[in-house]
Amino acid sequence: MTWPDGARANGVDLGFPSLGSGRMKDDQVARVHQRLAARPELRRVGLGERRRFGLWELASLAEAAFGECVDPDSLTGAGEKRWRLRLGPALRLGAHRQDDSRVRYWIRSPEGGRDGEPLGTVAVGTWLPYGVGALHVTSLYVHPVARRRGLASAVLDLVYDACRAEGLHGFRLGTQGTWRETVRHHLRRGLWVTSWRESPGFARLSYLPRYEVEESGEGELALLVAGAGGRLVPVLFAGRAGGRLCLRESAEYRRTPDRIDAVRLYARPTLVLHLAVREGPSGNSDAVPSLTPDDRKAVRRPPQEPT
Repeated sequence: MTWPDGARANGVDLGFPSLGSGRMKDDQVARVHQRLAARPELRRVGLGERRRFGLWELASLAEAAFGECVDPDSLTGAGEKRWRLRLGPALRLGAHRQDDSRVRYWIRSPEGGRDGEPLGTVAVGTWLPYGVGALHVTSLYVHPVARRRGLASAVLDLVYDACRAEGLHGFRLGTQGTWRETVRHHLRRGLWVTSWRESPGFARLSYLPRYEVEESGEGELALLVAGAGGRLVPVLFAGRAGGRLCLRESAEYRRTPDRIDAVRLYARPTLVLHLAVREGPSGNSDAVPSLTPDDRKAVRRPPQEPT
């Protein structure tokens, strides 16, 4: 099977194309940020705005952990302290956000809004981890009064387009917690799921093709991937039997010679997270269910042969 845009990723390095020397990569990243800073939808956070940006991140973490909307600009010193104590471990998970290996931006509307005030936040990495040619995106948050306007989706498109224009493959997106609306948003956008441990990780990468998820006639979810010519090809099916997660690959995919590729690497966590969101939460109505130990084994083991 041949995927578009060089999506095949054979071999130990998964076929990620070389990006050249370290200096070249630094220049590429710098030009990505030049492109982002030139966009009217973004404004780089000034040195004197770091604390305010941190309060917006705190509001984002609070909503992700507890589903409670917090106005970041209304937080007092005492309120900030209460939220930090309440967040506890969740706040420590986001400790990486304090480093300087990223550029922080305010999200704003090109037409103006809230009297020119920020409408959200996003931070984009300043280095290329693991040599895969993808920048890391964190702190994506839109203020409650500015939601349902497509701002988060537009910003992700801007980051992806800037990366591709400078020869990078795209971005990886970190999330905090498993707040259902955030996860649903990223899945609706067609982002691939790259990890699912404390919280899901997502990616939009040029070598990963478009996919769709639909219900099959056997009570399963099917992951279909766009192959050459844009034809959707069924890759993987997920369902439950006796409460246990069952995964199986399609017969067509089994017959293809490219058994180790980027699509195969991320197909299982992507489809399983779609399944978890559709199955509904257990307990907290805003949270995506966690993988059980048996589920984790099913995601790691090879899928069943088709029947």
